[in-house]
Amino acid sequence: MESCSFVDRGKPTFTLAALLSAIAGNAATLRDLAAAFVGPRRIDPALREGVMVAVSRMNRCRHCTAIHSAWGESVGLALEGEPGEPLASAARYARCLLASSDPAEARRALALHLDEEAIRQVEAVTRLIELANRCGNTWDAFLARLEGRAVAGSSLADELAVLLALAPVGLPFLFLSSAVRLRSGEPSFPGEPR
Repeated sequence: MESCSFVDRGKPTFTLAALLSAIAGNAATLRDLAAAFVGPRRIDPALREGVMVAVSRMNRCRHCTAIHSAWGESVGLALEGEPGEPLASAARYARCLLASSDPAEARRALALHLDEEAIRQVEAVTRLIELANRCGNTWDAFLARLEGRAVAGSSLADELAVLLALAPVGLPFLFLSSAVRLRSGEPSFPGEPR
C-alpha cells in the first residue's frame, strides 16, 4: 500500500534559512492548523496526536515524542500495537508528505477515512510537528556540540541563530519535555544518567 519510499533522515535539524522558510510555509496553513486544535470540525485529538507522534518518531525528536505521547495518551491514543484506521492512513500520509516523494496514493487511502477538510488539518499538523521536531533536533545538536560531538550537517552559527530565534517559544516546550521525560525516567539531556 505504501507508495512513497522512506529514507532514514536521521535527526533533521534547521539552518536559519530553512527555519524561516518553514515558518513561512506554516503561516500559509494557519487556518487549517487552528481548525485542527479548536475548530468545530477539528480532527479527533487522538488522531492529531498520533500523527504528531508518528512524525516525531520518524524524525527522532525525543522532545516532541515525549510530549505528544503523553498528550496522546491523555486523549485516548494507544501507543502500543498497530494503529487502527484512520490513524494508520493519516500517519502513512504524513510520513509520505515529508519523504519528498509522491504522496498521492497515501492521500487517496486517507480520503477513504477523512474528508478534505480533515486531510488539510492532517497536512497542517504534519508541517507544524516537522518544524517543532527540527527545532528540538537543532537543540540536541547544540547540546551534542557542547559535549564535543558536532552533528553532521549542523553548524554552530545555525544552531545559535535558530535557538535565539525560537527562545521565546521553544524554551518553555523544552522544559516541558524535560519534565515529561523525568517523570517517565528517561534522561533529560544526552549523556545524563537515568
